[in-house]
Amino acid sequence: MGVTVAAIILAAIALALALVFGVSGVLGIFKRLPRNRWIGVRSAETMRSDEKFELANRVAGPGLICAAVVLVMGAVLAILLGGFAGLIIAVAAIAVGVGLAGVIGSLGVRAAAAMPEPASDCGVSGGCTSCSLQSVCSTDSAGGGAAPAN
Repeated sequence: MGVTVAAIILAAIALALALVFGVSGVLGIFKRLPRNRWIGVRSAETMRSDEKFELANRVAGPGLICAAVVLVMGAVLAILLGGFAGLIIAVAAIAVGVGLAGVIGSLGVRAAAAMPEPASDCGVSGGCTSCSLQSVCSTDSAGGGAAPAN
């Protein structure tokens, strides 16, 4: 009886993790997950900008949904089997689901790290020479803009 109760408790934990991973994955795929401290792929790299956070979570979204499916399947099997087998299945599902989410999250972090940083010297020290908006921000006269045509 005690083993079945433990299997049910672990199945409930697996279902809670599945909910978190599933919601994070779906919101990440549809670019609806705002940068925050609680849910999604969070690292020093992904928290640098909203764009990096969005990219990391969009990349990790499908894998997080897969991790949620693994957790749900493990929880259902643990509840149906009960006993020692249910306990082992619940533990295995949690280990595989969390491991999969970790690996997928690291891919999201790598994608965010590969995203180029915006130019920090735009408008100073010749930084606009490679900018496609060079004609917009450079001035033709000392007055700050192009001289009016007569």
